[in-house]
Amino acid sequence: MRKLSCLVILFLAMKSFFLLVSNTTGFSMYSVLLQSSNVAKTSSGKVTLSHSNGTLLTSIAYGELPGYTGWARPSITSAPLYEIESMTPKPHYANRYINIILKCPSCRNRSNAQFYVRMYGPNILSGIATPLGRGRYEIKFLPRDEGSFWIEVVLTFSTVPDCNSFPLLKGKDPSYEGYLLPEFPLSVYIIGTNRLPLEDRLCQIQDLQVKSVYDGMKLGTWRVVHKNNARSRHTVRMNTTKNHISLRGYQEGHNSLGIFADYQPVNCNIIRDKDIGNVSFTLNSCLSNRLQNKSLRVVFIGDSVMRMQKEYFEQVINSSYVKVSWICIWGLIPAYDIFTSKIDGLRNSGEEVIILVNSGLHDISVLCSMNRQKDRESYMPQQFSCVEEYRSALTRLTEYISNYPARLRIFQTTSAGWMKWGNYGFAWNPTAAQAYPQSTHFVDVFNRIAFEVLFDFENIKIMDGYWLSLARPDNRQVSIDNAAGKHLVHPGLEVLGAMGRTWLTIVLSSLEC
Repeated sequence: MRKLSCLVILFLAMKSFFLLVSNTTGFSMYSVLLQSSNVAKTSSGKVTLSHSNGTLLTSIAYGELPGYTGWARPSITSAPLYEIESMTPKPHYANRYINIILKCPSCRNRSNAQFYVRMYGPNILSGIATPLGRGRYEIKFLPRDEGSFWIEVVLTFSTVPDCNSFPLLKGKDPSYEGYLLPEFPLSVYIIGTNRLPLEDRLCQIQDLQVKSVYDGMKLGTWRVVHKNNARSRHTVRMNTTKNHISLRGYQEGHNSLGIFADYQPVNCNIIRDKDIGNVSFTLNSCLSNRLQNKSLRVVFIGDSVMRMQKEYFEQVINSSYVKVSWICIWGLIPAYDIFTSKIDGLRNSGEEVIILVNSGLHDISVLCSMNRQKDRESYMPQQFSCVEEYRSALTRLTEYISNYPARLRIFQTTSAGWMKWGNYGFAWNPTAAQAYPQSTHFVDVFNRIAFEVLFDFENIKIMDGYWLSLARPDNRQVSIDNAAGKHLVHPGLEVLGAMGRTWLTIVLSSLEC
């Protein structure tokens, strides 16, 4: 009898605890709100989350994506001073923003902190951090699928100078911190019935075109499609012949993170991996009809990230009608004359020309960093604003591209380079700080300049390269020696594939194939 009474007391205590948790505001990593309408049982009787259409969700649990991975960071940070002031009340719905207001009561004299914000579960997505003044910031996310999500807000820099003051003449560039704020990660549950894409059709150029800074964030999402440790409807049997470890397996995620995601636009489909083999046949048929057997010249203009996209394009396209060129730009100012001489050599060839162009990462690295002064002293004065120099150089490039005879001209926003939080797979130098110019925040500044410059050029469309890559610091280039430089600025295979398939879709759309 005494044993029964103890069990009753324990049951009532647990019930009270869960009622208390369910009535909280959701500011704890343990306060997961489960909706009974979204709980399903597998054939084995195990409970799992499901879409409203009955398909099983693949979701990332907290801790399955890397966070701090070993960069040298300062011990003094303002991260402990931040707290959550308010948050969008529950319930939270797919395709609706979640807003979090942060405040730092001790930081009222400044609002120049920088953050990296990430949300993951069934989707992997980045958010927006906007200063509101007097030490307050608004964090916004736009989840697309239903399920349990984790929200991370990471303080990357406690305070930074205005970007117009770079390169600094005195002192040191601010060092990357990368501290998770005290009340994070947050657990939220998203209710949703929409399936992606909302329209089952192949994307057209207008679907993939971005016209403002945040369009890329709203354009699509990374959907988790598989995990090595995911439960399956079927019995998993170990096959030792498939247990081999290789560099390619590490690059693809099989021998590394073990999480696989697919980039999905919201309103339409880009070419899927499984359909890549049909693209060359479609192009051949299309070009023989549309261009009357003329060749199509696809010109990639940019840095090593652009070269990687060019190599992806060549791997998947096998057509005698398609010619590919890459013109290297390792900085708009030093490489401009070489660029114009090379692209002028393609004039009057009788080919239809399509251009994909970007310049950003090299301009940031060489023009804005204190430690690159020797690299630029042959063509730059000692004192200048790297932001304004980029604006001027990009305007000159854009004017040239706008007047160049081409069927299609696309500028791709600069991909998110130098991501620290969530990046893994190589050894950090334990005594080298990560400087502010080499951060995603400077990439964002340069992309904003690009939108301003390109606004006046209607015949150059803009394709997103920033938001698509910003959400995936876990998917970076892996080489045999995992060199830090390449690892920090080059996308991994999933991100590169999404960029490549988006570009292929744009090319097909421009040809009306």
